[in-house]
Amino acid sequence: MQGFDLAREALIASDIESENEINNYSAKINTLYQKIKSEILVSNDETKTAQTLFNWLWKTKPNRYRSRGSYKLNEVIDAQLAPGLGPVGNCLGLTLLYNILAQKFGLKIKTIWMEEAFGITPHVFSVLHSEQRIIEIENIFPSGFDFKEYLDNPHREEWGDEELVVDIYNSKFNQG
Repeated sequence: MQGFDLAREALIASDIESENEINNYSAKINTLYQKIKSEILVSNDETKTAQTLFNWLWKTKPNRYRSRGSYKLNEVIDAQLAPGLGPVGNCLGLTLLYNILAQKFGLKIKTIWMEEAFGITPHVFSVLHSEQRIIEIENIFPSGFDFKEYLDNPHREEWGDEELVVDIYNSKFNQG
């Protein structure tokens, strides 16, 4: 039995319905992963790999975050691969992309959902469970790796991949 495929399920939730389109976007994710892998030094240290991935994404698209930007994975992938400096997506879109790529690098990545952060309601970001420690990754800031501002927030909830995909459906519902 196969496990939950975050990329596939996020594409379906993003209104990508045909198997051909899903395969096309899966190939784009693999192309992006291979490009990153060829340009960064992958380490046996999970934390270094996670930070290098984070830094690469910000280096290639320094204006990647946009409030009310895209949360749909297909649009985020296209924006990441498009020429230019950004934007790529909102907190959900950036977290989806980061988590999918981090998983391809073998990292144990999850999501933190918060009812409110910086006046943004709701808000999601990545969290790495490395062998050394837990590292929060705020995908909306270029300095967001090992972000500590939310540590004491009582409204934090850790999510797995399934909940992250449900948030795509919730976002579509809230926009409609």
